[in-house]
Amino acid sequence: MRRKKRNHKVWAKIFKPGQSKYLVISFTNFKDGLLICLPLLLLIGFFYLLNSPVFQVKSISCFKADLPCNEAESAAFDGLKHKNIFFLNSKGLEQEFLEANPYIDKLSFQQRLPDGLVIHLFTRQPSFMASIDRQAWFLIDDQGVVLAEAVNNPDLPRLVFSSVYKLEVGRQLSGLLAQKAFLLVRTLKLFFIPFESIEVKFPDQLELQTGATKVVLTSDKNLKYQVASLQLILSRSRIEGKTPNKIDLRFDKPVVFFN
Repeated sequence: MRRKKRNHKVWAKIFKPGQSKYLVISFTNFKDGLLICLPLLLLIGFFYLLNSPVFQVKSISCFKADLPCNEAESAAFDGLKHKNIFFLNSKGLEQEFLEANPYIDKLSFQQRLPDGLVIHLFTRQPSFMASIDRQAWFLIDDQGVVLAEAVNNPDLPRLVFSSVYKLEVGRQLSGLLAQKAFLLVRTLKLFFIPFESIEVKFPDQLELQTGATKVVLTSDKNLKYQVASLQLILSRSRIEGKTPNKIDLRFDKPVVFFN
């Protein structure tokens, strides 16, 4: 009797593992996935939080010289409300505000999380008055910025410019001779020499009036040395009891005139 051969292929097919219907995730794969997804979820949550109403500007406090700003100055910043406190265009706003307000030198923005903003205004101070025709006078700071038209007669030194200059509010006087005039003002203060007016005469002459004495200087020479010579001459004249009518400092040796 012949023995039947067993079909091993059939048995192998029967006991061959079939494809699982379930997703099998090992601990290692889960850990790797978590490491990838968790930072992404945190980043999404962070950006959502930044753009949420929690960090939108709701209150703005404005101060100028440690005092509250006036209504018009405070209203200039109303456009910042309901904007994200982290993404404010402070530079653009500062430039726009400074152009409209020559009296303001600079601004500073301070965040008070989550929704508060504090703005400090630093003002320019008028150092003297300037005019071209001696009729209309303008307030000028020590950097030559025209702040406003002088509506009264403040007790400030006066600069008189020639017609080649233009005095416009918000504009800064430029040019070498104008800068020399501002330097002369600062130097006179440094040497404690009072003066009533300085006349700027193109191209290089500066005429100073101090008391009853008229002083002529040149912008081509060191102003500090000229002012030091002026201080010495005025000190000697007070000791001698003689007041010079005119002092000309344009030359190597000062020329002094008496009545």
